[in-house]
Amino acid sequence: MTRGAQGDRLGGLVAGFEYTFYGLLGTSGDVSLLSEHLYDGRDLNPVEAPVTIFANDLFLGTRFTLNDTQNTELLLGAHRHLDTERVYSSLGGAAAWAMRGASRSKGACSPMSRAPISG
Repeated sequence: MTRGAQGDRLGGLVAGFEYTFYGLLGTSGDVSLLSEHLYDGRDLNPVEAPVTIFANDLFLGTRFTLNDTQNTELLLGAHRHLDTERVYSSLGGAAAWAMRGASRSKGACSPMSRAPISG
């Protein structure tokens, strides 16, 4: 993505891959390995651009999926800022329960506050 409407031209990029191992230990569960690079080319000066913790980061993670009727999954990962070497960990999960119709519950941990987020 690039943008040049206001001032200098800037760019951002997110690129990654996911590889899944199916049928973990003879079960219906899967394990996926994830990797992403996040780049934000905006100025690091907060007067010039919004503050972001994902300016030049590498994300590595794994997803455990049970492939059950509740669609249960757990995502574990960490972002490492490549310039400052700070590490932010994250934990997320999701499942659906059949209680008065289908609903989905998600939870995650914010790398900034480490407080639960629901969505």
